[in-house]
Amino acid sequence: MSMRSWTLRSMWEEVFMYGVSWCWKGSRCLRPKGRADRVIGPAGRFGPQDPHVFGRNRGELWSMWPDRGIYWFETVDMLLRMHGTLQVDCPAKVNLALAVAPPGLDNMHQISSWFITIDMKDTLELTALPDDGISCYGIVWADDAPRKTEIEWPIQDDLAVRAHMALERQVRRRLPVKMKLTKRIPVGGGLGGGSSNAAAMLRGLNRLFQLEIPNEQLEEVGSGLGSDVPFLVSGGSAHVRGLGEKLSPGRVPGLHMVLVFPEASCRTGSVYGHFDTMLREDHVIDDERVSGLIDSAVVSPDAPFNDLQDAAMDLYPELADVASRVEALAERSVHLSGSGSTLYVICDDPLHAEALAAAISEQLEIPAIATGSQQEEGS
Repeated sequence: MSMRSWTLRSMWEEVFMYGVSWCWKGSRCLRPKGRADRVIGPAGRFGPQDPHVFGRNRGELWSMWPDRGIYWFETVDMLLRMHGTLQVDCPAKVNLALAVAPPGLDNMHQISSWFITIDMKDTLELTALPDDGISCYGIVWADDAPRKTEIEWPIQDDLAVRAHMALERQVRRRLPVKMKLTKRIPVGGGLGGGSSNAAAMLRGLNRLFQLEIPNEQLEEVGSGLGSDVPFLVSGGSAHVRGLGEKLSPGRVPGLHMVLVFPEASCRTGSVYGHFDTMLREDHVIDDERVSGLIDSAVVSPDAPFNDLQDAAMDLYPELADVASRVEALAERSVHLSGSGSTLYVICDDPLHAEALAAAISEQLEIPAIATGSQQEEGS
């Protein structure tokens, strides 16, 4: 939706969605005698964390004047002062190559990896609120999400919310918004869902409030949120080095693939820790192998590699079992994205990918979808 695109219908929808009590001109809103008026927002829509829903105190949307109610025209005026609504894509990423160095003195791992964004995506909807508005956040699963889990983390820990707060600190001003995040990317799947949500929040706020911050600066803000965030600010394809902050844009391969979603959810820290215990003394990061794959004309089904795959399979035997069953059915190599748990198979074309995804879902009873590399940068 474009900026300032409110219609009469959308304004009425907002009135009823927020539960705003309004009165026709000349009448008074009902309230207990002797108490300041309050309009209570629907806290249940936006999670159990009272301080993070509408308003200053336990779901309070705002306080009205104590001597009169909010009239109809005042409610409409509030809606008209909103800047508009913006929808931002949050594409998933896949690691076509991931080389990992031994941990440094700070216990951090340098990487060399080929990241690409794919068509699978979450959707972030942002509505700018008046300057004195109170930000509110909502997270829901899309009906077509392949693997839904409980959204049980504290809202203040969500990466999109943290990105909002980080950009407010960066620009030293409040950027009040209503956020609705519709998720499809599984949590703990190695597809960078949370990082993509954070990157989309940075891009979306930049556009919604016309901040005109260059992508390079957004990437710097994102680097403080997670190692995948800087890449996902622009998406596409890149050779990613260091701790995720060194990006060299690369070609976007025209790939078709199947994503497979085991029930296991891999903890990134646990996988890296197990990787450390399995390291050979002569292990070094193979940057040349990553560069060679990026420079190759074609990405064959066997070409992707991931230094974390053996560690993840050893740490989560159920993941190894799923990979073995998928490989037997597909008669192709099965690869791990990031630290897992999502698996993927490179296919010949869209029809091959659709057929394989259907076979995995029906015969193995494991959620799987057909997707492909994103040929355009995320919105």
